[in-house]
Amino acid sequence: MRKFLFLICFLVFACATDPNINRAKQSGVKYWTDKAYPGKAYDVQVTEAIKVEDGKYRVKALVDGAQRVGVFDPKTETFDEGYYTLSYERGKKIAEMEEELRYLKTQVEKLEKENYQLKLRLKYVQAGHGDPNQKVDPSTEIEDETTDTKAPSKKAKKEE
Repeated sequence: MRKFLFLICFLVFACATDPNINRAKQSGVKYWTDKAYPGKAYDVQVTEAIKVEDGKYRVKALVDGAQRVGVFDPKTETFDEGYYTLSYERGKKIAEMEEELRYLKTQVEKLEKENYQLKLRLKYVQAGHGDPNQKVDPSTEIEDETTDTKAPSKKAKKEE
């Protein structure tokens, strides 16, 4: 009996909704994933669709965490988000590019520093002094792994 009552309630409430609301939601999702943000809109969640003046429907959604609002016209089957988001997206793109520029500048600085060190190392080797990275100060040597003897420390040299 409960299942039957639930089924009747479901059919009454499901059929009582305006089919244009579902079309507005679908149109909004399609617009935000395909047209407005190609390759960027990974998460689109339509939160509501409300009938407004002139038989149009206002659709609200979260697109990649940002609130978006658009208008669906069921007569012409068009969806329009408006012009304000274009300037918002432009500012967002500029901020992303500035961040990428800072990252690339730090990478260039690191590579230039490494290049300079390698050039100095090459000049040192070409001058016949050997590789500076292979030379170790004998007073800073630690225990050799192949032998059990330790290198004499500065303290031991003073005592002798």
